[in-house]
Amino acid sequence: VEPFGVSRDSNGAFFIADFRQSHRVIRLNLETKRADYLSAHGFIVEQKPLAAGSGPGQFNMPHSIAFSPEGNILVTEFGGQRLQLFTKTGQFMGVYQRVPSKGPNQDEVRFLSNPLPAPLPVTGVLSGPATAFYGPDGNIYVADYSSHSIQKISPRGEFLGRLGAA
Repeated sequence: VEPFGVSRDSNGAFFIADFRQSHRVIRLNLETKRADYLSAHGFIVEQKPLAAGSGPGQFNMPHSIAFSPEGNILVTEFGGQRLQLFTKTGQFMGVYQRVPSKGPNQDEVRFLSNPLPAPLPVTGVLSGPATAFYGPDGNIYVADYSSHSIQKISPRGEFLGRLGAA
């Protein structure tokens, strides 16, 4: 295990972003001493390290975990350059991911139920998401390491702005 981020849900379970070697998100219940892993189809008991992936429920350097007001699970992927969203029971909902636009350095963020197969070249929007949280306004705030900025994204996936360098 190479933990990078840890969060706790409203039920007291710990979620650990296993960053570089295993590319997985671990849910740990301290009362039952049970660990399971987040996948596209809920939580599984699989314990072997996983290769980095770009499909639903696959991770490429998961960095942090946040929880929406409804309890949904948001995972930032530094290597995947995206945010994956799951229900509180672990069912894949979609990704916040950059999509190409018409001009240079004008890529947009969209909420997609089917992720794009690979990250786009770095342009500044979700180019290295490190941590994220839900603000009181319901929007998602992302600390993006690669663009040296804090980015604001609506729950629908609209890029609302940035604070810092681009």
